[in-house]
Amino acid sequence: MVHEADMEDSRKFVTPILPERAPGRTLRALDVGAGIGRITGGLLLEICDTVDLLEGARNFVAKAKEQLAWAGDRVERYICEGMQNFTPEAGRYDLIWIQWCIGSLTDDDFVAFFARCRQGLAPGGLIVLKDNILDPLSCNQELDKTGRFLIDEDDNSVIRAREHMINLLTRRCEFQILKQADAELRRDDLFPVLMAALR
Repeated sequence: MVHEADMEDSRKFVTPILPERAPGRTLRALDVGAGIGRITGGLLLEICDTVDLLEGARNFVAKAKEQLAWAGDRVERYICEGMQNFTPEAGRYDLIWIQWCIGSLTDDDFVAFFARCRQGLAPGGLIVLKDNILDPLSCNQELDKTGRFLIDEDDNSVIRAREHMINLLTRRCEFQILKQADAELRRDDLFPVLMAALR
C-alpha cells in the first residue's frame, strides 16, 4: 500500500535531519493539509512530541479527532482553516510538514504561505515539502503554455514542473534546500514526488 511505503520513505528522509532534542526541549510539529490525520498518526507523533493539525475541511477535522483520540493531548491543536489564511504562531514549530496539499495554491499564495511558515519556525526548525511534481521531458501529458504546470480541471489544482517548484522555493521563497530526494513509493503509476527539507 502507498501509505506504508510513504511513511517509511518519509521517516528515512527526515529522521537524520530533525532538530536535536536538547534537555528540556520538546519537538512540536505542524501537519499542513492534515486531512484525517494520516501523517500525524503514522509519522509525526513518532518523531515529535506534540503535533498541531491544520486542515480546511471541517468533516476531516472531526474525523481526525476520532482517529487520533489515542494520542490524547499530544495533539495540541486541531486548526480548521485554509492555508491561504493561516498564520502560525511565531517560533512555535520545530517541523512543519506540508504534503500533497499545495496544488490548490496559486504561485503567489504559495510564496505568501511559505513566508508565514518561516515565521512559525523555532530556531533550528525546518519545513518539509512532499508533493507531486512533473519532469516535462518524460511527462506524456500536456502542460500549460508556460511549461510550468499540469492543470487538473476536475479539482482545480496544479502539479508543478520540478524546475518551477525548485525556483519557487529557492528564488521566490528564498529557502535553502537542506536535503532533497524523490520519494520511493513503490508504485509506477504515480507522478514523481519531490521531498525537500527547507531552512
